[in-house]
Amino acid sequence: LCEKPIGMTRDEVDEVLNVASESDAIYTVGFNRRFSPAALNIRRLIARRQTPLMMFCRIAAGHLPLDHWTQGPEGGGRIIGEGCHWIDLMQSWVGDDVAISTWTVECMTPTNRGHWTNSDNCVITIKYDDGSVGTLLYGAVASKKLEKELIEVHWDGQSAIINDFMKLTHNTSSTEPKQVWESAEVDKGHRNLLGKWAESVKSGTPPIPYNSIRSTSELCCDIDLKIRGVSDDIKPGGDGQTA
Repeated sequence: LCEKPIGMTRDEVDEVLNVASESDAIYTVGFNRRFSPAALNIRRLIARRQTPLMMFCRIAAGHLPLDHWTQGPEGGGRIIGEGCHWIDLMQSWVGDDVAISTWTVECMTPTNRGHWTNSDNCVITIKYDDGSVGTLLYGAVASKKLEKELIEVHWDGQSAIINDFMKLTHNTSSTEPKQVWESAEVDKGHRNLLGKWAESVKSGTPPIPYNSIRSTSELCCDIDLKIRGVSDDIKPGGDGQTA
């Protein structure tokens, strides 16, 4: 059971997962939010959905100085190092075997490059083969007074809203909003992940399918390349520098 991310590049991701696949050991990565009580309740609510999902994750990430370890090679940047959480979360709701068909990323153009990087403030939109769409708005520029994570899932005339992994509300078109789950403290699924990990060691089945870990991790690497202007089809903000 390893901390995320599993690699900073596609080659590193492939190396880890290839070894894991060939090993008798069970490997997983700390994508804990999919195991949170709020996320598991949403999986229950959407189990019989008829329509694709519309998903939105707004993350008020807060500013980090450019010399912070997460901003450099050790941390891999904010999307590889942290954005992977919500990309994995949305994948868990759509289904681990559902492929990503297209994706886009747009960054706020920093006007003060001594303060922001491209990856500090960006919007990522993912389209899945089943017709679902998910958007991650990662905003370090947002107010620190907001809850850090506001997540919405919409389907079949219904909506589920997570407020900072302390409250889950379910709305339908014909009934009053219902509070499905609430906690006195933030519960992002760490305890449930450990429990699932213990079960997996006994059963021999990884808590998260390797193909899903690979898809999320490689997508984060690709997005990072675009954000930094390494890939041909991104338009870097300003002078095209990362910081």
